[in-house]
Amino acid sequence: MATLARFFEASNETASLDELYRLLEETILYECGYDRVIFSLMSDHVSLGLKAGHGIMRNYPDDWMRHYVEHGYEHLDPVRRFGFRHVGPFIWDQLPLVMDLSPRQQLCLNMGREAGLHNGAAICLRGVMGEMAGIGGASSRAQGRLSEKDLKYRLSLLNAISHQFYVAFCALHERASAAPARQIVLTERELQIIRLMAGAKSDGVISEILSISTSAVNFHARNILRKFGVSNRLSAVLKAMHSGILGPDEAVFLRRS
Repeated sequence: MATLARFFEASNETASLDELYRLLEETILYECGYDRVIFSLMSDHVSLGLKAGHGIMRNYPDDWMRHYVEHGYEHLDPVRRFGFRHVGPFIWDQLPLVMDLSPRQQLCLNMGREAGLHNGAAICLRGVMGEMAGIGGASSRAQGRLSEKDLKYRLSLLNAISHQFYVAFCALHERASAAPARQIVLTERELQIIRLMAGAKSDGVISEILSISTSAVNFHARNILRKFGVSNRLSAVLKAMHSGILGPDEAVFLRRS
C-alpha cells in the first residue's frame, strides 16, 4: 500500500522511471482517490536534455489521448493555460468560474469527462531554472462533491505528492546523465559574454561594454553555444546555471522570458 510516508521514502530510492511512476499512481489513488494520472513536461527541460511533451507518463485512456492530440487541444487546454499562471493545485470544475473559456476550451473539458475523466485536479510544477511540468489526476467514475475542508486536504496531498515526484524524476535524469558529462570550460571572454547574455544585454550593448566588435561578440557567442551543445542563447544560459557557471541571481534573461 503506497502511503504518503512510503512514497517519500521509496521515490528517493528507486532507480527506475517506470517504478517511480508506478509509485505515483499508487499513492495518488490511495491518498487522493484518483485512478487516472498524467505527467507532462510543459516546457523543455534543457538541464535534463528533455523536450516538452504532453503525457510522457500516464494511464489516461488511449482513445482520449489520440483525440486530444488530433484536435490540437494541447495548445488551448484550459487546464494547461490556467496551470501556467497559477501557483498550487486546482480542480478542473473551477475553471469556468475563473476563466473566460472559448467554445473549444469548454468542449475540451466536456470531452474529457465523456472520455471518463471526472473530478479532475492538476498542479503545475516549476523548476529552479524556469522549467515547467504538470501532474493531473482524475477519477474514471464520477464522485460526489467533497466538502470544502476535504477538498483542500485532498489538494494538499496532491501538492506534496506531485512535488516529491518531480524532485525524484529530475534527480533520476540528473544521475543518468552525470556519468558521461564533461566539464565545460569557458574562456574569460566567454564568461564575460554569457554573464551579459544572462543579463539580457544585446550584442550591441555587449560590444560597447567590452569594447569589442559585434562580430566578435557573435563569434564568442557561437563558441559558447557549441561548447554547451545547444542552439540558442536561452538554452546556453540554462546550461550555465545548471553547471554552476552562473548563479540564479544572474539570470535576468530568464526573468524577462
